[in-house]
Amino acid sequence: MVAEKKSPGDVVLVTLTRILADADLPFTLRIVPFGSEESWLHGGRFYVQSLSDEELENTKAMLNFDALSSGTGVSVFGDKNLTELASTAVANAGVDVASTRGMSGGTSDFANFRNAGVLFMMFLAAMPHASTPSVAP
Repeated sequence: MVAEKKSPGDVVLVTLTRILADADLPFTLRIVPFGSEESWLHGGRFYVQSLSDEELENTKAMLNFDALSSGTGVSVFGDKNLTELASTAVANAGVDVASTRGMSGGTSDFANFRNAGVLFMMFLAAMPHASTPSVAP
């Protein structure tokens, strides 16, 4: 499960789609762009509520790409195992990604998935102060 916000997130989703188009994955990957985040997370809520129990149980993780163009780099937060895995992978690729504790005073489409028991990881613009260790939700 992948969600995004605005143009930089669209670029990420298109890039992921191109990279994974011919991949032989051992699972189903759904790339779902959500809208109405600022209007009480309607897109994500509708999507999660539309999933059958089996589909929800088979949803292993939700990756949320949000506001990627407004900072000085990229930061991640969410499930500790997912953020550690991502941090290791990008470090091996020579990319600097900050792990943070999460958002202050807001939320995003990951919230509906988290509330339904789905692991999540959010990618967002890194702000100069975003350097605290990641924690599980």
